[in-house]
Amino acid sequence: MQHISNYVDPNELSLDDGVFLVRLAREAVEKYLKNNKVIDPPSNTPRKLLLKGMSFVTIRKLVLGGQELRGCIGYLQPIEPLAKNVINAAIAAAVEDPRFNPMTVEELDDVILEVSVLSIPKTLSSKGWDVLNEVKVGVDGLVVEY
Repeated sequence: MQHISNYVDPNELSLDDGVFLVRLAREAVEKYLKNNKVIDPPSNTPRKLLLKGMSFVTIRKLVLGGQELRGCIGYLQPIEPLAKNVINAAIAAAVEDPRFNPMTVEELDDVILEVSVLSIPKTLSSKGWDVLNEVKVGVDGLVVEY
């Protein structure tokens, strides 16, 4: 296994990094819907976003009085640079989420995109209900293997 420093640590990302990733996700969806093209990370991608990383991209449709889920896809293995992972997750959330029809170009102005950058999963040491003491609700995600 590679050393952990070869991966993006979400705690080390700045607000500017987050803005960059959300804009990248939107650009990826827009280019894919308009031209059926998968973009590459641009040349101005911050270096740390070119380390391997994992992400989820959530797309929400703006509706009267709030928002509705429109798509959400993510990847739990750090097999590619985070910037490329966000591009792939954004496109998949737009056109491959099995709960929804593929997004159309006409929907672009009525959706917001959210990028969640994941940390490397770790095994919980507790057993049974004690596991709940190790999990921060609203912060931690869980990978359940059966």
